[in-house]
Amino acid sequence: MTVENNHRWPTPNHNYVPEYQMSGVPFLETFTFPTNGQNNNGELTSKKVSFDQVTRWIQILNHNNTNNTHIYLFFNDTELASFVAGKNGSNIVPNGYKGCRHIRIDNGAYTPRLEMKCKELWILGEEGTICSVMAGLTSIPSNTFPDQKYINGFTGVQINPANAN
Repeated sequence: MTVENNHRWPTPNHNYVPEYQMSGVPFLETFTFPTNGQNNNGELTSKKVSFDQVTRWIQILNHNNTNNTHIYLFFNDTELASFVAGKNGSNIVPNGYKGCRHIRIDNGAYTPRLEMKCKELWILGEEGTICSVMAGLTSIPSNTFPDQKYINGFTGVQINPANAN
């Protein structure tokens, strides 16, 4: 019998506690939100960050020191799309429902270390804004983790689609 077929040696999954009791493998990505090739006119662009393994923790840093240069963190593309659809000029407003599920990171600020497991996240920012994503990764493959959507039981990261309007 091979190790892969031995039921006494469970395969680590996102509910496997020992993976979250030890330090994570480091992940770091720094990027600049792309510009439209013209002047930086404050347009919002998004960046999807995917992890090969499920995270143990994440932390996001907004490098810009310009006033009112915020970045927004989302855990699924549906909530990002709803947020962007509610954009009204330079102000961000919810798209006709009871608020969006996101984290706003102000200019020059960073989130605390967020102890949460995820396989991808979306960040929205103004053109030219510099952002860093740091994470501690487990050895759990991200393709074994469900999409972070309301339909999969992730009620805290997306408004119930039935109540969206």
